[in-house]
Amino acid sequence: MRRRYRGTSTTDKIALWALVVTAIGLASPAVVTAWQKIFPEDTATLLVEPNEQACLNRWYIPRSAPSSAQVARANSEQLAQ
Repeated sequence: MRRRYRGTSTTDKIALWALVVTAIGLASPAVVTAWQKIFPEDTATLLVEPNEQACLNRWYIPRSAPSSAQVARANSEQLAQ
């Protein structure tokens, strides 16, 4: 295999590596999707109702309330929303 690779022209080597890079690029979304199906992330969902009064905010937590560990892992942007 090495002899055959060494004997190929530079153009053929470039074409081979272009195919390899393209195959990796096309396979990446499939690998990410499979990873997410196998190892799903825990998510916490808060339902927020807009309110005109500054001192009154209503927060609704679904029946399956998120654990404190799930809320602690949420980033500041998610909590701010």
